[in-house]
Amino acid sequence: LHGDTASDYWRTAAEGREATENSALVVVMGPPFRRGGCGRGRSRKLPGRGRLRCAASRGAGAARHDRGRDTWEEGDVIDVGAVAQQRAPGKRIELPSVQRRHLELGGSLIDELSYDERHRPISTNVTRHFEHRRTVLPEAEVRLHSFASLRNPGEGGDAFLVNTVLVITTAASELFVHSVDGEQLLAGFDLGHDGAVVQHIATAVVAKEGPILLTADDTGHIRTHTMRVKTSVDLWTLGFPHSAETAIANFTCAFDASSADPSGEGLQITAVEVLEWASQAHYVIGDSRGGVSVFVCAGGRGYLKGRVRITEDAGGIRGFIKSLLTPLVVYSANSFGHFSLALCDLEYPMCNGWTSPIAHAVMDMGYSTSRVFLALESGDVLVINTARGQSKACDLAAKFPHISTLPFRLHPFPGYMLGMPMSRDDAEHHHPAELLAFSLLALDTGLGVAPTRVVFAQAVLDPVDFSVWRGKPSQRLSVRFAGRRGLELYGVYLKRARASKVASSEGMSEDEAIGIWATNMQILTFCLPTSALVAWVLWKNFAETSASSSSASKEAAEKQRNEMDRMMEKAKAVQRRRADAAMAQRAR
Repeated sequence: LHGDTASDYWRTAAEGREATENSALVVVMGPPFRRGGCGRGRSRKLPGRGRLRCAASRGAGAARHDRGRDTWEEGDVIDVGAVAQQRAPGKRIELPSVQRRHLELGGSLIDELSYDERHRPISTNVTRHFEHRRTVLPEAEVRLHSFASLRNPGEGGDAFLVNTVLVITTAASELFVHSVDGEQLLAGFDLGHDGAVVQHIATAVVAKEGPILLTADDTGHIRTHTMRVKTSVDLWTLGFPHSAETAIANFTCAFDASSADPSGEGLQITAVEVLEWASQAHYVIGDSRGGVSVFVCAGGRGYLKGRVRITEDAGGIRGFIKSLLTPLVVYSANSFGHFSLALCDLEYPMCNGWTSPIAHAVMDMGYSTSRVFLALESGDVLVINTARGQSKACDLAAKFPHISTLPFRLHPFPGYMLGMPMSRDDAEHHHPAELLAFSLLALDTGLGVAPTRVVFAQAVLDPVDFSVWRGKPSQRLSVRFAGRRGLELYGVYLKRARASKVASSEGMSEDEAIGIWATNMQILTFCLPTSALVAWVLWKNFAETSASSSSASKEAAEKQRNEMDRMMEKAKAVQRRRADAAMAQRAR
C-alpha cells in the first residue's frame, strides 16, 4: 500500500494502540522505488509478497508503534489482533479488491478492518433496519433459541391467539417459551436431561399431535414434548379481547441415538429434525459417522425405523434443511442430497463439486424450493439449482461476493439472505462479527466490474447466533451476543427490493439475449395461429347470429305487410257492400 490510502488505513487501524509480538502484520510504504536488493528502501521494487518478506525480516521482533506519529514507515509492525479487538465499531477503510484479497492471505482480521470497495454496504444505519424491542431473560445463560410455529402454514391463524412462540433453552437444560414480542408464557420447565447439555433443538407441527419440540443432549439422549398455549379471554376493551396466555409442555417420548449404532460404541449427534409423514411424527437424527437414523414413538418409547450411511466425509452429517414442498435436504462437508422418509434413503445421488467444505446451508422458501445456498468455510457462498425444468440437476446458479474469509451462518428473509460470519472451530470464540443483509434481486442481476448492490445492509451487532421470524405484517430477530446473558429481540424493517424499470435485456450476454429471443419467437409461433383461429371462430359465430337475426326480421316485416293487405281488403269489401246497398235503396 502506498500514499494516502495506506496512511488513512493504518491510522484508523492502530490509533492509540500498543503492539505486541504475536499476530503481527508488516506495512510497506514510502517514497518511490529505488534500486537494490532487500536493503532498506530497496524492497519496494519487489512484488507484494517479496516486500512483505523483506520488511518482516527487518522488523521481526521490533514490534514498535509510536503513538505520536501520523504515518507509518517501512518495516513498522502492527498487532492486528489487538487492533481488531479495540477498534471502533463499523470504522473501516475501503480497499481495492486485489489488495484486500492479497492482505487476507495473512489472516482473517483484515475483514474487520477494511471494506472491499466493490461491495461496500449500501446502508450501515442499524436503527433504520433493526429496532431493539426487548431483552428476554437478562439473568439467564441462553444456549439455544428458535421461533416455532404452533399451526401448520396452511391453517392460517387467529389474530387474537398466539400462532408463533420463541423457544429458548438455557445452560441448565431448562425450557422457556415467550411470545414474539417477548412476553413470557412458560418459565423454567425442566426438560429432563439430568444435567446433560442440550445441544440441538427442532420443532414441527404434526396434525394429530400438535406442536412438537425435540431436544438432544451431548450424551445422545433425545426427548420430545408437545407444546400448547392456553388463552383465556377475561374482558373486552374497545372491541378487542384482553387475554392471558400460558404455555404448557408435556413429555411424550424418550430414546437414545446409540440404539442405531450396530457397533455399540455410541454416536455423536450432529443434526436433528422432526417431520410428519403418513400422519405420524418421524424424528430424523444425523450423526458424526455420516449416518441418518429415523425414529418413531409409541407408548412413550422411541423405536428405530431405519438407518443408512450416506457419506464418508469427515464430521459426518452437518445439518438438515426442511422444506414443505421438497424432501428433507441432508448436507455434509462436501456434498448434499434429498432424503426420502418413505425409502429411508437418498432419492438421487448427492450433489458435490466445490473445493472448500460446507459450513452451513439453507434454502430460500420464499423464492424457490430448488435453490440451495451453501456457505463454505472459505467465506464464499454458492447458490445451487437442484432442478432443470422437470429433471433434477446440480447447477451453479450464482456466487455471493467475497466479503469475509470466515464462513457465514445464513438465514433466509423475504427478498434477502441474512448472514453472520462465524468462527470455524468454536462458535463461542469468534472474531467481532456483523449481521449482513444480501439482496437476492441484486444477486440475480449479476456481478460485473462495477460496484455492486448485493450487500444491502450491515449491522455491527457482534452476535454469536441469531434466529428470524418472518411474520406478517412485522418480522422479529432474536440475537444472542458474545459475553452477555439473555436474548435481545429486534424488529426487522427490510423492504422487499423491486425489479428495476430499466429494460430487462440491458446488460445481458449475447447467449442470454439469443435465448430470450428464441423463447419469444416460440411464444409468437404458438400464439399467432391460436389467436387467428379464435378470431375466425368468433367472427363466424357473429356472422351466423347476424344472419339469423336478419332473416327473422324480414319474416316479421313480410308477415306484417300481409296482415295489412288483408285488413285493407276487408275494409274495401265492406265499403263495396255499403255502396251496393245504398244504390239498391235509391232504385226502389
